[in-house]
Amino acid sequence: MHDIYEQLRSNLGMPLTNSGGEMEILKMLFTKEEAEIALQLTPGLERVDQLSVKTGIAKEKLSKILAHMAEKGTIWQDKREDEPRYRLMPFVPGVYEAQAMRIDKQQASAFEKIFPELARGMIGLNMPIMKTLPAEQSISGMEVSPDQKASWWISQVQTVALTDCICKKQQKLVGRGCSRPMDNICIYLSPWAEFFIDTGIARKATLAEAVKALERAENGGLVHMAYPTSGVPFAICNCCPDCCLGLRTVTEFNATPSQMVISDFQSTVDIELCNGCEACVAICPVSAISMEGERAMVDAARCIGCGLCVLECPEGATSLATRKQ
Repeated sequence: MHDIYEQLRSNLGMPLTNSGGEMEILKMLFTKEEAEIALQLTPGLERVDQLSVKTGIAKEKLSKILAHMAEKGTIWQDKREDEPRYRLMPFVPGVYEAQAMRIDKQQASAFEKIFPELARGMIGLNMPIMKTLPAEQSISGMEVSPDQKASWWISQVQTVALTDCICKKQQKLVGRGCSRPMDNICIYLSPWAEFFIDTGIARKATLAEAVKALERAENGGLVHMAYPTSGVPFAICNCCPDCCLGLRTVTEFNATPSQMVISDFQSTVDIELCNGCEACVAICPVSAISMEGERAMVDAARCIGCGLCVLECPEGATSLATRKQ
C-alpha cells in the first residue's frame, strides 16, 4: 500500500518529508482503490470508457468512483462535453485548494507538517508562481492596461465562482491564522469555476458579487494574486502574509518576494507629504517599507506593488508607479 501512495505522491508533485504528513494527507483523501485509479490518470483529459480499459474496471462502476473522487476534489472533472472527462491534477494548485469546503482539523494538521518542505520547494523553483494585481482603488486615475486589473479578468470569462480561502481555514484549524476576510473571498474563473461549481467546492457568482469580493479583500488588507503569472488566470486569490502559501513563505522563510510573485507596479513615497505615521509600514505584507528617521522609505526590490499602502496612507503620500524593467 505504501508503494501505491508513494507513487501517487510523486505524480501529484507533493514534497517528500521526514514528518510523513504527505502520506497522512493522501490516505485521508484517497482510498487504496482510488489511489490505484489515480495512478492511471494523466494530465490529459480522458473519457470513462478510455479509463475503463486502462484500469480494468467496468465503465458503470468506474463512472461512479470517478464522480465521487471529483466531488472530493482529488481529481479533475470536465463536464463541458456530452460526457464527463477526467484527469490528474497536481496537489498545488489543485487538490489542496479543492478542499476549501471540506478541510478538517486532521487534514489541516497534516498539511502543516508538509508546509516547510512545500515552501522550500517553491523557493527552489526560483521563479514566481503568482502575479500581483494591484488594489483597484490604488490605481484609480492611473492609465493602466485592462489586464492589470482583477475586475477586467473577471469580466472576460463565461463563469465566475467564489469559495472560502483554504489557507486561512487551514491556519485557523491549527490554532493560528488572522482576522482578515476568509469566507467567499477566493475567485475562480473558467474552466476552474465550472469544475468547482459542479463539485460543490465553490458557488457560482455574478460579476457584481465577484467585484464586491475584490473590494472586501482590498478593504480587509488582502493582496490580489493571479495564477498563473502569464496568460489568462484561472484563479484570483486574495492573500495575506500570515496564512497564504506564497506570502507565508516570504514571511516565515525570509524568501525574496520576487521569488514568489511578480508585479508590474511598485510603491513610491512622497517624503514631502509623509507625516511618519507608519501606517504603510504596518500594512505592507512583505516588509518592503521601513522608516528612515521620520519618513517612510520603500525597498523597491521587495515591493510587490499590491497598493495596500496607498489605501492605508492618510496623507496620500504613497502611490503606485509602473515598475522599471
